[in-house]
Amino acid sequence: MSANTRPDELVLFSSQARRRATYSYARKTVLRIVVAGNLHQTTASRKSQLPDTANASLSVGFIEDRYPNMGPAVSARTIRKLDWRTAHASENRVADRDGLFAKETKLKSVYISILMALCVSADAFAADTGPQPARPAAETFILGEFSITSLRDAVNVVPNDGSVFGVDVGPQVVAEALARAGQTQGTVTLSVDALLARRGGEVILIDAGLGPPIPGALTGSLSLAGVAPEEVTAILITHVHSDHVGGLITEDGRPAFRHAVIKISESDWEWLRKQPSMAELSGVIAPQVKTFKPGQDVVAGIKSVSIPGHTPGHVGYMISSQGQTLLDAGDTFHSSIVSLAEPDWTMGYDADPVAGRESRRKLLTQLARDHQLVFAPHFPYPGFGWIVPKDDHFEWLPKE
Repeated sequence: MSANTRPDELVLFSSQARRRATYSYARKTVLRIVVAGNLHQTTASRKSQLPDTANASLSVGFIEDRYPNMGPAVSARTIRKLDWRTAHASENRVADRDGLFAKETKLKSVYISILMALCVSADAFAADTGPQPARPAAETFILGEFSITSLRDAVNVVPNDGSVFGVDVGPQVVAEALARAGQTQGTVTLSVDALLARRGGEVILIDAGLGPPIPGALTGSLSLAGVAPEEVTAILITHVHSDHVGGLITEDGRPAFRHAVIKISESDWEWLRKQPSMAELSGVIAPQVKTFKPGQDVVAGIKSVSIPGHTPGHVGYMISSQGQTLLDAGDTFHSSIVSLAEPDWTMGYDADPVAGRESRRKLLTQLARDHQLVFAPHFPYPGFGWIVPKDDHFEWLPKE
């Protein structure tokens, strides 16, 4: 917190991977919440006086947040409310300082209920959020001529703060959905995994994980599967968010899979090359990249499937062999609970939220109807299973 931050301000600092919240009640402090980080800040006291009567409410506008390792900036701006219950206060002084109203208030007793403004429970503040390292893991099954392996890369702990899940309904409603499933209400934990398909001399990787910054465990998981990076012959990218392409280069900026052709949809490759933060990566992998139009076959037995909304050229991959099929659905859905229980809620990670919502509902309906085996890279590891219809929503049936 900066030296000129006044105690009557609500300050939010957001960070990429770790947040910490501290509540401080001092003699002349109404409320202080500090979330450690350094990207953005928002103050609740700007041009508004803090409440001085019981049961008053304070609306706080949160600016857009950014998760560099988990995709583009979250574009939604939402309004949360803090409910100040039984706040008995005596006003000491009101000052207008640089266009901001500042009020110092001595509180006799304050019972503060935060109605999902930042999260539902204290564990959302205490827990590390963002991408986290995970132990390598590799689980394999046979699909026709293919040997299919789920490769663990990392986990992503997403705060229930209204910026990612349920952007249009708010954290309290999301928390209720999590509670019904018996889950922690303050965060949503996602797996970050990739898929390996082997057939004869072909070693095909679908997505490449987070890479060095976390670091991801993909290389270790490949090793458990008996594969060295130089043995990978093709890499199919569902979309170009950094938790799917970050592992394409090494820590020292070299190609991580130097013998592989990298296949990316035309729209996503064009979009990636326009991202300043991804300039190094796109420059390094450019000689290996071959583009395709969504819907085309990319490898014998593997067909790209257009699933618009998450990114401009987001695709899934249908693997088919000897009458058996598996769909890698990419980032059509993220949480095996929230995304299935409420598929029509707006997802903050989607570049086009409307198209993303339509694609999610359409694909889930199709998968449930066809009893299609699915690989969902952000569902609990290893991410294989089926979508099951239930009333107007869906549930996840993991493959055993």
